[in-house]
Amino acid sequence: MYKLLIVDDEPGIRNGLACLDWNPLNIEVAASVENGLAAMKYLEKNNIDIVITDIKMPVMDGLELIEKLHEFNNNIAIIALSGYDDFEYVKHCLKYSVFDYLLKPLDIDEWRATFERVVEHLDKISGKEENDIEIKAHSKNHIVQAAFDYMKKHYSEQITLSTVAEHIYANPTYLSRVLKEETGMGFSELLTKLRIEAAKKKLKNPKYKINEISEQVGYMNPRYFTYIFKKYTGCTPYSYRSE
Repeated sequence: MYKLLIVDDEPGIRNGLACLDWNPLNIEVAASVENGLAAMKYLEKNNIDIVITDIKMPVMDGLELIEKLHEFNNNIAIIALSGYDDFEYVKHCLKYSVFDYLLKPLDIDEWRATFERVVEHLDKISGKEENDIEIKAHSKNHIVQAAFDYMKKHYSEQITLSTVAEHIYANPTYLSRVLKEETGMGFSELLTKLRIEAAKKKLKNPKYKINEISEQVGYMNPRYFTYIFKKYTGCTPYSYRSE
């Protein structure tokens, strides 16, 4: 449900607004406060989707609150509430993209129609954000899979992060970051893991000599291959073959 903050210096109006039937609109009243300053303090610690605010209030009035809300989080839907049908107030609200301007006393049909539109607006924003997140996630998964597929085919060669990035049409820095985010491993660690797993399989076949396996999995120096293999498996290639 969308969370609503009520801001009005009159307790009767705050209570009256809080008692309206918000549930069918998928809205719940999170809190009600007496002025703009109290509203900003509340917003610093709590997430709110909708603010309905009076214009005339002490300490910090609705006009100043609207300005601060616009700077603080312009995704919050703001409804201005006033007992004055003043064009200057309306103009100010329009300047700061206030969703609607309602007059006191509140007309119930107008209230319901306004907040139905607010919820529809927030649903669209929420849907777009979820879609953007899905697209980004899909894009990252695609990049990681493309990189991994290339590495599996070419691990025996002297490939680098830049080599892989060039072949999958990605920026090397971005590829490095995405690999780390999605797999928990950097490029070098992933490549080493592929090489060691391939070496393990080859070591089971006695027809291959250790130095041949070393070259086949991308290590031109057999001594370095032995060092890396032991580092990752806890034993040398010779011991692994014996076992």
